[in-house]
Amino acid sequence: MVSIRKRGIRRAAVRVLCAFAALSAVSRSAVAQEQTEEQAHLGVDRIGSYISYTWVDHARNGWDLGADLDVGSVITPSLRVVVGGNFLHAQVDRTDLLGNPVPGSFHDLSFKGELRYRVAQFGRVSPFLGGAVGPHFLGSSIPESEPAHQLYQGTKVGWEYFGGTDVAILRQQRFFGYVEVRRILVENVNRTTLRLGAYIHI
Repeated sequence: MVSIRKRGIRRAAVRVLCAFAALSAVSRSAVAQEQTEEQAHLGVDRIGSYISYTWVDHARNGWDLGADLDVGSVITPSLRVVVGGNFLHAQVDRTDLLGNPVPGSFHDLSFKGELRYRVAQFGRVSPFLGGAVGPHFLGSSIPESEPAHQLYQGTKVGWEYFGGTDVAILRQQRFFGYVEVRRILVENVNRTTLRLGAYIHI
């Protein structure tokens, strides 16, 4: 009888040890997977596009559109690296030396690299902040006889800072929409944009 009890105890102990071993293996695997998912890494992650209404200094009826490519994260998964291009068009709102309106419009083709930091996540909503820098290629239809013509010519460097929020459209969090306010500092064409966009994880 004692022998049978000992064998039963040994079998129970073996089962408990096996259960602990299996649980430990699953736990290690889950932790490893979580750590892998949380690590920052570079690589194409998402692509998107947007359109903006733009308030440009000394201009009116400004609008722009563009596209972005997320190429991964650095330091932390919340700090994203994004590259993109943008096209702006607006009517000039200036006067000449005689007080007459300057005729014409201008455009700005720009490219930028930016860092975007996800501040927090509340369900499907993720607010973010960031900054960017890049070249701007200006051109205009202003007559060359106008002194203002030179203000909208050539290549200039622009600096940007912004804030907004992402909103997951689906539960799988693959499709997102976002709204953003951005300030762009470029000589003679400083502006503020209200931007609406969408992107998809690829």
